[in-house]
Amino acid sequence: LVLGVAVLLRPQILDVFVRIMKRIIKNAESFLGRIVAKLEHVVESFRDAILEYRTRKTVLGISVWLTVVAWGVEGIAEFCILMALGAPFDFSLWYMGYVTAVVAASTVISTFSFLPGGLGAREVVFALFLVPLGLPLEAGLGIAAALVVRAFAYIQCGVGAAVAFTGVAASKESGQGS
Repeated sequence: LVLGVAVLLRPQILDVFVRIMKRIIKNAESFLGRIVAKLEHVVESFRDAILEYRTRKTVLGISVWLTVVAWGVEGIAEFCILMALGAPFDFSLWYMGYVTAVVAASTVISTFSFLPGGLGAREVVFALFLVPLGLPLEAGLGIAAALVVRAFAYIQCGVGAAVAFTGVAASKESGQGS
């Protein structure tokens, strides 16, 4: 509206506006072109990595088993946290297995939420999948347990990053780093 009134009063403003828009479009085009080129490179690298893993079946097998073990450990941790928070479960392999399956399913489903790290989606899905075990949503135990595990994961990442950066800084100070 403001631009329309300004153009009616002073037609040369339209020329200035068009020049500015052309400049913005030209800059956006080069910027987007660089992003598209980088994305194409990432996709090609991903494809090459998958093809490489397919030829190295031992590495792929180890990766799959490590993933299963990691989800199993996280499932046991979630189960123990739920028990500590007062969940009405028996300490049985069936409940532990169910919670582990819920951990895996909620992690995969939260990937499709397109939120950073599935933030919030994983916790809600986790809590909803625990309802059939008799854990009411109103109690908030499922979300609380999922948040505790997420907090521990962030703490682990923070400690790992601090150790890595400390090591890099120490090696640069001693002249060993590049």
